[in-house]
Amino acid sequence: MTKSSASVISADLTKWRVRLGQRELRRANTKVKAVARRVGFASAEAFSRAYQREFGRPPMDDMRV
Repeated sequence: MTKSSASVISADLTKWRVRLGQRELRRANTKVKAVARRVGFASAEAFSRAYQREFGRPPMDDMRV
């Protein structure tokens, strides 16, 4: 595996995890920190940054209230 293909795979995995997190935020009344851990991020901050990059808004905007 080349370095380039490993980067693509990593980016795709991150997108997939962020989208799973978005789905969970929209379905349940769950805190961002809990969703971040469940979808494989080390912290809520890391999840929030990836979420912002992917969707252009913070995860709190998609939380079900």
